[in-house]
Amino acid sequence: MTSEPRVGEAGDGCRYVILRIDGRPLVLLHGYSFTHEVWEEIGLLKRLAEEEIPYLAPDMPYGAKTSCRTKSRAREDNINFLRGLYRQKFGGRVPIVLGASLGGYMALLYGMMYPVAGLILVAPVWSTRGDILGYYSEREIPILLIYGEKDDIVSIDEMWEFKEMVPTAELRVYEDARHPAYLDKPERFNEDVVEFCKKV
Repeated sequence: MTSEPRVGEAGDGCRYVILRIDGRPLVLLHGYSFTHEVWEEIGLLKRLAEEEIPYLAPDMPYGAKTSCRTKSRAREDNINFLRGLYRQKFGGRVPIVLGASLGGYMALLYGMMYPVAGLILVAPVWSTRGDILGYYSEREIPILLIYGEKDDIVSIDEMWEFKEMVPTAELRVYEDARHPAYLDKPERFNEDVVEFCKKV
């Protein structure tokens, strides 16, 4: 294990940053229009390191602006990529997965296929599609939903439906925040993420 963050490159050119220390890892999945660098820009990676929380923040194939040479929004491609990279770096340790927007959807799908200790979802798209609600309503997986009050992509009704259907979900609404609420309220977001990780 290394005590300092490291930048690497996975298959097909996808860059990532990782902090490999003891503890439960946090996997960070950016939104469609972002890269892994957004977590550094808002100060989250620095905060995680200060709190000694291991993490993996990859560029994902679904991202329009990522370093990945081959782009794909197919769920299978993204889940397989993430599973392979995570197991290579952290083995069998069960992670917490944080996902924003499209990353939130991928986090939900990942949690339906592989063990997760918890989910942090920032305005996840398509969170009420298919059997997602049915699956999570029957599991004891702690979930934190974060939603920007001024979100014009995901409706608050979807978030309330998710919260009502999934007993383990908590919804926090950020005032005066847009769809990527972490950009408008970075300090609050970072605090909520650290609090959740420590609680789980």
